[in-house]
Amino acid sequence: PQGCIDWNRDVLKKELGLDDDDIIDLPILFKMSGTRAVAYYPDMVKGRCVLEAAMNGLMEPLGLSCTYINNFASYHKLLGEVHCGSNVRREPFDFKWWNLEM
Repeated sequence: PQGCIDWNRDVLKKELGLDDDDIIDLPILFKMSGTRAVAYYPDMVKGRCVLEAAMNGLMEPLGLSCTYINNFASYHKLLGEVHCGSNVRREPFDFKWWNLEM
């Protein structure tokens, strides 16, 4: 799985002109299933999701907040995610929005 992550990171950096400082690493657990990497999310610890706590800790200092969607039964069990149920067309921004100061 790490090789796939590194490859995607390199593509994003090249195509979008990003640097390592522009990318925030998020904690995700993977398990190999044949030739596929299946993402697993940590269970609740003392009533709190470990992944949500880690993501909030990374996003909140940037002035961002997260909304979490429970997609376990609807998509995750079928090896998909929320984006699999969306159909959105977007045009890329002309400006580097990630450099926008808030």
